[in-house]
Amino acid sequence: WTMAVAPESRVLTFSVFKWSSYSSTYLPENILVDKPNDQSSRWSSESNYPPQFLILKLERPAIVQSITFGKYEKTHVCNLKKFKVFGGMSEENMTELLSSGLKNDYNKETFTLKHKIDEQMFPCRFVKIVPLMSWGPSFNFSIWYIELHGIEDPDVVQPCLNWYSKVGLSLDFRGVGQKWESGFAFLRNISFE
Repeated sequence: WTMAVAPESRVLTFSVFKWSSYSSTYLPENILVDKPNDQSSRWSSESNYPPQFLILKLERPAIVQSITFGKYEKTHVCNLKKFKVFGGMSEENMTELLSSGLKNDYNKETFTLKHKIDEQMFPCRFVKIVPLMSWGPSFNFSIWYIELHGIEDPDVVQPCLNWYSKVGLSLDFRGVGQKWESGFAFLRNISFE
């Protein structure tokens, strides 16, 4: 028998699918380009009133293993001090993949995302970024650049899709229920098995 080679993680292609708001020229699609020296190359929410979010849609289902945040070349009050990342095969049913925060500096930061349930990798088609707090109190949220890394090789993803469609929501949300912020109250209607 041959050793299974670990599938290659690569940069995943996505589009900006939905957003909560944006202010003036700070459009959501600005996060697709990395221009750390351009003060205007970012998404900025219109307010910091929750929920603010961006929903990214992957070109094809993938195992999303990490997320990288690019930043402006200087510290900035609108950088995300606290945020959450959710993911799933539909925008209605997402699992929390990360709860973290950025340092207020100019260095890119990469975070590992939860991509297994009970040791089984699960696919995502949608990734939702939810800013919770900016570095400057009462400032709007800004995201400068986003890169997603993971596995999109169909030989790897397809079996995960098959598994996911069998177990569906019951597994997806088990044990996640306690962690939601009150702002996600609509999820309480889902039965947690």
